[in-house]
Amino acid sequence: MGAVNTLLEFGADPAKQTHKKQSSKDFAKTNDMKKVLSTPNPNKYPSIRYQNFEKERLQKIQQEKQRIQQEQERERQQRQIAEAQRIEQEKQLELERQRQVQQQIEWQRQEQARLLFEKQQFEQQERDRIAMLNKQREEAEKMEKEKQLKLKMQQELVAQQEVQRKQEIERQEQNRIELAQEVERLRMEKISLSANVTTSTQKRGLRLGLLVGNSNYKHAGVLDNPVKDVNLIDSRLKSLGFLTTCLYDLGQNTDMETAINDFCYKLMDAGSELECCMFYYAGHGMSVNDENFLIPTDANICGESDVKYKCISLSYIVEKLAEVCEKSVQMFVFDACRSVPPKTPNWRSKTRSIPKEGLAYMNTPKGSFLMFSTAPGTKAQDHCAESNDNSPFALALSRSLQSSFEAYQVFKMTSLEVERMTNGEQTPFVSSSLNQDFRL
Repeated sequence: MGAVNTLLEFGADPAKQTHKKQSSKDFAKTNDMKKVLSTPNPNKYPSIRYQNFEKERLQKIQQEKQRIQQEQERERQQRQIAEAQRIEQEKQLELERQRQVQQQIEWQRQEQARLLFEKQQFEQQERDRIAMLNKQREEAEKMEKEKQLKLKMQQELVAQQEVQRKQEIERQEQNRIELAQEVERLRMEKISLSANVTTSTQKRGLRLGLLVGNSNYKHAGVLDNPVKDVNLIDSRLKSLGFLTTCLYDLGQNTDMETAINDFCYKLMDAGSELECCMFYYAGHGMSVNDENFLIPTDANICGESDVKYKCISLSYIVEKLAEVCEKSVQMFVFDACRSVPPKTPNWRSKTRSIPKEGLAYMNTPKGSFLMFSTAPGTKAQDHCAESNDNSPFALALSRSLQSSFEAYQVFKMTSLEVERMTNGEQTPFVSSSLNQDFRL
């Protein structure tokens, strides 16, 4: 306002007065005032017109002052608003800072609570671990006590078994003594019989034997000793005057049937001179529907029909030889049933019959003597403690096959010897329909 008054007093042109430090806004205002404050030339206009013009100019100046004041008031209000906004922002920032401080305090409180909880949890876990260790230690002590008690009971059981074993050894020794006495008696009887030998006994008839040993089975368990058993029995039979035929590892149907048919032809050729025929078999055997069968080495048995068509029936062999040797003594010896029948897990049958362990009981034709290596329905052993090269039955039979012994005496001696060698686990079986005494 001072600048405007100065311009009016001295009549100077406001456009020619500039400020060294004038803002762009003041510069615009100055340009606006140039038009309003322009002083007309008094020589050109009359005084009345000059006065009117002066009034208008003063009015415009007054309006400009008002406008400038309004502008300044507006600027002051804007500055106040801006200051108020700045203060509000600072308040908001302070509130935000306080909120963050509160959050920090709350986080620290939660962190302390978490640490306290973890500490309590760790202490609880430690207490649980110590309790579990104590429990495990108690259980270990309990198990140790039970183990000691079990060991003590086992020791007592072993002591009892040792006593029983000693008693069993004493019993076996007693049986051996009785067997020795029986052998001595039979030997004395043999001596007495040999002293009374007649020419008729010296001229005994023809004796023929067929011995079959099956060891190398393709679909069943391989047996170690049947071939060796056949050789052992063959040597004993030859010493008793038998003419023997030994066959090994016969296959299904054709081989077995051919061997039996050839043996029957030999028996028929002997005619009336035939005194005794003997059939000995060592290998696998089984029973189905109470019928006994011998198993060839290549028979693959999975069902009841396989047994019927792939195995050889014992009844067939016995009846066929009995038919040919009707007037002679027939002896049948079967050292079979040495293991569980083959393929029993895959057994197929239209009936409820299943293969049984061991052979079934069977009757013999007239004039026949039949011996099984073990009782019906039980399994025979292939090894014994005294010899790994022969079965207990073959070894006992070879020791009992003595000259001039009666058939029942041979069976009794064989049975006692087998029971001794197997500790009573295996007992031979005999079925006989002999109507006369037959001495070897």
